[in-house]
Amino acid sequence: MSSQEQKEEKIIIGCRWCHSSFLQSTKRLRKRKREKKMLFVLLGFVLSSVLLGFVYSLGWIRRVPDEWYDSDESMDESTDTEEDEPGPAADISEEQRLAGIICIVRSILVSTRAVLTVAEFRREYTELVWGELPHLEFGFSSLIQFLYTLRDVCYLVVSLRGYDGVSFT
Repeated sequence: MSSQEQKEEKIIIGCRWCHSSFLQSTKRLRKRKREKKMLFVLLGFVLSSVLLGFVYSLGWIRRVPDEWYDSDESMDESTDTEEDEPGPAADISEEQRLAGIICIVRSILVSTRAVLTVAEFRREYTELVWGELPHLEFGFSSLIQFLYTLRDVCYLVVSLRGYDGVSFT
């Protein structure tokens, strides 16, 4: 092998090494960006859950009494005065405040679980695409977790709307 061929081979080996290290560094960079995005999504879910629970605990979200649906009479505007109706936080019981706190905790837990489940499903999908995970192992556990999380989110929304008979079982 001549010296020229040796130089060319060293250059080719060097280029392969540079190219593979470049690919690995960009892969790590993308992974960090995805982790940051997931962190911001998780933070957004948590903050919106806290805000929703706070609004609920103040009494601004309430169930509509059944009498409002049953009455066919139109309300007379002359009997409505602002002095008759106190503000939304005036008649909040301790039970409603406790329900608001429970709502905050429950919504934080459900939203955190939802984000983590989606992240796990995405990780498994990425490993499948890159060939690091056998096809038979793909997604069954995370898919089931995702369905359970979706169920919990539906229960949370239903319980926030105030329907009776819904339990987290």
